[in-house]
Amino acid sequence: MSIRSLSALAVQRDAVTPQKAKKKDDAAATETVPQTWTDVIVSAIPSEPLALYTTIIGVIVATVTAAGDNRFWLRWILYVVGILAVAIWLLAEYYRKRTTKGRRFPWAETAAATLAFAGWGLVMPSNPLSLSLGKDNRIIWTALITGATVFLLGILGLPLKDKVKK
Repeated sequence: MSIRSLSALAVQRDAVTPQKAKKKDDAAATETVPQTWTDVIVSAIPSEPLALYTTIIGVIVATVTAAGDNRFWLRWILYVVGILAVAIWLLAEYYRKRTTKGRRFPWAETAAATLAFAGWGLVMPSNPLSLSLGKDNRIIWTALITGATVFLLGILGLPLKDKVKK
């Protein structure tokens, strides 16, 4: 989904149990129904920063010189900057959209978004970790990181379905 949908989820959680629009079969009006666990997990994927990060890594890979300059440290720096950008972007969107002053920081949403970005950034092709690993280790670590990320996002998705407790 996007940072926008995750920040909207954070704002909605401040007031009510998160809802999503559901179109009635026989009318043009919409009703709302509680968001499911799957809806929340899909909302946690920060697509805007991921698209930008993936594009930049693709450009870096395309410009790797024949001499073997793979820009190892640049890839790691961009990875860390990407994680920070997700948190800052989500925080800025949340403060721009919020309607109540009850909560200071959307911790659960930020954790889910940064975890999704961190997992993607370490398993995508040409990621910075793959430069340090051999082919066999790369396959094993990709599977481990993917499994751990999915497991942790699954756990983080449970509280994101509910209203924030004050």
